[in-house]
Amino acid sequence: MRNLKIALLIAVVFLLFSSCVRSLHPLFHDDDLKFDSHLLGTWTENNNIWIFEKSGETMYNLKHYEPQSDSGKSSADDTSKFEARLGRIGNFQFIDLYPEEPPLHDDLYKIHLIAAHTFSKLWFENDTLHIAMLDNDWLKKEIADSAIVIAHETLDDIIILTADTEDLQMLLRKFGGNNDAFPHPMVLNRVR
Repeated sequence: MRNLKIALLIAVVFLLFSSCVRSLHPLFHDDDLKFDSHLLGTWTENNNIWIFEKSGETMYNLKHYEPQSDSGKSSADDTSKFEARLGRIGNFQFIDLYPEEPPLHDDLYKIHLIAAHTFSKLWFENDTLHIAMLDNDWLKKEIADSAIVIAHETLDDIIILTADTEDLQMLLRKFGGNNDAFPHPMVLNRVR
């Protein structure tokens, strides 16, 4: 039953982030990483809870709670854990999220899961944090129109970037200010 709950949680997270672009490679090299203490703490967005904690000198651990029940309360099965890396490209700050390995005990199932990086532009306004993910539909159209040429694969209508870190940074340097590339930012409010 527990494995079923975890598999369902993974499916829900996948659907939530299905409009974002995934990458096999990270957005930053270790020497690109920046630490911003403003990100630390607990943030809410609708019923979702985001907790950023410091991990080492320049990285963060992110716990993301997305209640799966009508009560709006979280349980351990509702928690997703990520490694979060923050850096600046051009005039904008970006975050790279990479999931921790899910706590599954079925090794055969685990070897079929491939973790991917997702990239978002983020900025602060007082006690709010804005996070806008790189949009899959925008990138798919730009690639189809030959406006962007970048190493990628398409799987079930989802772009999976296979480009190296330097090419990923060039993409975001060029389009970081494009609101179509980073539409509909989530607005998170600081709790503590």
